[in-house]
Amino acid sequence: MKNILLDTDISGDCDDAGALAVLHSFANRGEARLLACVVNGRDRDASSGAVVWAINSYYGRGDIPIGTYHGEAERTNSCYTLAIRQRFAPDYPLDMELPSALGVSRRALAAAEDGSVTILSIGFLHNLRDLIESGPDDSSSCSGVALVRRKVKELILMGGAFPTSLNTEPEYNFAWGGVAPITSAVLEKWPTPIIFSGFELGRAVITGTGLAKTPPHNPVRMAYSLYPVESGYALEGGRYSWDQTVAWIGVRGVDGLWNLSEPGICRVLNDGHNEWKPAEDGAHYYIKEALPAETVAGLIEVEMAALPQVAG
Repeated sequence: MKNILLDTDISGDCDDAGALAVLHSFANRGEARLLACVVNGRDRDASSGAVVWAINSYYGRGDIPIGTYHGEAERTNSCYTLAIRQRFAPDYPLDMELPSALGVSRRALAAAEDGSVTILSIGFLHNLRDLIESGPDDSSSCSGVALVRRKVKELILMGGAFPTSLNTEPEYNFAWGGVAPITSAVLEKWPTPIIFSGFELGRAVITGTGLAKTPPHNPVRMAYSLYPVESGYALEGGRYSWDQTVAWIGVRGVDGLWNLSEPGICRVLNDGHNEWKPAEDGAHYYIKEALPAETVAGLIEVEMAALPQVAG
């Protein structure tokens, strides 16, 4: 069973909700355990934590620790977080009233077995920056970077475009809101292997319409029903699956669906563009397509639409 710490910017896009659904489906199968969920973005409605709690509760796991980023960052507008809060979690604390993501992350890592945790990053890297720059606290006498080195097996990260984004716009998670320096610093200092799922991978995989077959009280379904796409809403037309690829790879690995690149180093420039340098001693890898995107989408859709069936 994989021990998972999820770091999400849930609010700006519905694929974060889809990724959380995939993780709960894997947990139902006994393949994963969600140690904690932390939010790395700043939601203008301060309701991201409430959405995470609502989704976790739908799957019978409302006791999973949740933390939010308490620092300064560009705020994102959401088309669904406030509506989900009002329907499913009207009394849940606002984001800044929740424990800090740093404290929740350190406690989850300190309590885990050495080398047992996979961190899934589907958003910005503020929380990971704070983690590796943190000092000892009540949960552990280790510095943050030492705690990560001891407890974390790997970081699976949605961000960038591979092998390079120099010929297109910089990828959102690496660049939006001036986060490029934070991204660059984390990638340079992170002490474990990093596997990147790039923009091009998830953009080819369209999922979400299968959620229409799930109960109306499914908050993941509601997120997709409120997220606008060209054909109407994501529940009808589907949405890119950037974050679901990370959820799948974090638990099952490439699993025959994708291939892993040669080792190398991903470098992020000041404007958020990224470039790749192969290196035999590099600790970075990126995911390459193997199966057709439609095949991958069908497999992910099954997990997103799986009904709650708590396995512990």
